[in-house]
Amino acid sequence: MAHLVIVDTNRLGLRLLTIAKDEGHTVSFFRTKKNIHYKETVETRTVVAAVDRVITLTDTADRDELEKALTMLHAQHPVAAVISVFEHTIESATFAAAALGIPATSAPAVSLARSKYRMRTALSEAGIPCGRTIRVEGLDAVPAAMEKIGYPVMVKPERSTSSIMSQAVIGPNDKEMALELLRNEWDTLSTDIKEWVPDVFVCETYFYGPLISVEVVASSDAISALMVNERILPEHDPTIEMGTIMPSTLSSDEQAACAAYAIEAVRVAGLDRGIFHVELILTTEGPRFVEINPRLMGGSMPYLYDFLMGQHIYGMLIDVHLEQGVMVQPSPKGKHIFSLRMQVLKGGTINRIPVLNDLPLEGLQVHMYEMPTQVGDIVEDEDVLGRFYIETDNGDTLRNRADSLLLCCQEIFGVELMLQTYPTCATPNSGI
Repeated sequence: MAHLVIVDTNRLGLRLLTIAKDEGHTVSFFRTKKNIHYKETVETRTVVAAVDRVITLTDTADRDELEKALTMLHAQHPVAAVISVFEHTIESATFAAAALGIPATSAPAVSLARSKYRMRTALSEAGIPCGRTIRVEGLDAVPAAMEKIGYPVMVKPERSTSSIMSQAVIGPNDKEMALELLRNEWDTLSTDIKEWVPDVFVCETYFYGPLISVEVVASSDAISALMVNERILPEHDPTIEMGTIMPSTLSSDEQAACAAYAIEAVRVAGLDRGIFHVELILTTEGPRFVEINPRLMGGSMPYLYDFLMGQHIYGMLIDVHLEQGVMVQPSPKGKHIFSLRMQVLKGGTINRIPVLNDLPLEGLQVHMYEMPTQVGDIVEDEDVLGRFYIETDNGDTLRNRADSLLLCCQEIFGVELMLQTYPTCATPNSGI
């Protein structure tokens, strides 16, 4: 068994600690005093207390502080691998590991992948179609960049998280409204979040089509696609993700095209050790790049993978980092699993709470149902009221079943929920 260093996480990523200990590894957990991304509950404290040592830093995203602490630990207890599944510490973790020669994902590759402008430039130079992009400093420079890209255009921070400060601008008549929304959002961001989302933006070609994610595993042996997934988006805003369908309901040829594109993107980035999350739009002319997250897929997706495949993807991630080899298994034939978020479109007061017996679930297997909302709660636009994790043997009816669930929950809650859209492949702008 090995000594693993895990650098910070959010609530869902805490399961990496549990699985590492269950597999018999020695685990040192570096956590931050600043911007803790999980609540201190009995459950989370129990998970953290089970590791071998907890090292608390002022800020785990500070490369110098992390490298100094890792140097001291490594001198006393040699480290076999450094792993981070957390967006805000993946760079500091990999650069600190590189400075000490400890196995981890390539630090320069992580830095490249996290820069939306540099990554798109690298793909274009490699001959991979990905649309145009312009990098600008400050919101005041965004309008001119949008005009140069042409409409429709996507505006987003050059480095961002959770779709913060992202706006799709479909035509010139939408420009002023989009800029006003961005300025208002910027004014509401905390100082801490502004450190993660600096005032530097990219304007990119906006593509119409389904949003697809490909989970790509890279090791010294090979780069392979682990799973091709489909994201569920609401009707009114393509920057919000309501859920995930795993694997996607695309045709086998479409899935193969997305997998091949994602593998090439990972290869161009130089990501060499880990499991990475590549997002694409599928157009009539093939996949087009959205972004690479140089870490394991986040949110509820690891749960979905584990439910569907009957194995722990966090355990697979550990094996990749320890160079123990990974066998990529095909997903069970005909089976799909999907997450579905009940998210508020227009705020109001909760009248009732859905229970499973109220819902049209016949023929569906519910793996998890999270419902923190209470009767009488006053909810606002975009609040998340609950989540489903559901397995089905019928991918053809999956979207319709999801619609039925959302509409039923909407009636019970008594507030208007976001409903899913059905994006179809479209032809990219000419010359792209």
